[in-house]
Amino acid sequence: MPLTYALHTKSDRHSPRGCRHLDCIAHFTTDFRHIKGESNYVVDALPRILVNAVALLVLDLPAMAVAQARGSPCTEQHSTTFQCQEVALATRSGTNLCDTSARLPPPIVPSAYCRLMFDALYLLSHTGIAATIRLMAARYVWPSMDDVRM
Repeated sequence: MPLTYALHTKSDRHSPRGCRHLDCIAHFTTDFRHIKGESNYVVDALPRILVNAVALLVLDLPAMAVAQARGSPCTEQHSTTFQCQEVALATRSGTNLCDTSARLPPPIVPSAYCRLMFDALYLLSHTGIAATIRLMAARYVWPSMDDVRM
């Protein structure tokens, strides 16, 4: 029911909850006017804000390689966990440190990039914990992947 009609009818036609809602709206204004779509700039702009607010997280593998060089997870404490080897990047020049124990060697993610990797994969579809861990483990590795649960 349009607000202009609802505000000018008797309150016995509405539920008590509906009356409270209309009362709350009437505290702000009762002067509602129709504005055609091409003249209503606010209504035209509101959906566009949501489209412009979408940001794709770009994973920069060369920058990740620089971070890997600063703090390598292939130290003696993780030497039994990973089989570390430099693998050439397919799209750019440079190499990334990867765990070559898998058939398709996933890059070893430095601790500074863990949150970025999580956000990039989780925000695609907002999966549950188990599905997110499977998705991340198939594409990336880092020393303590259990922190995805937190």
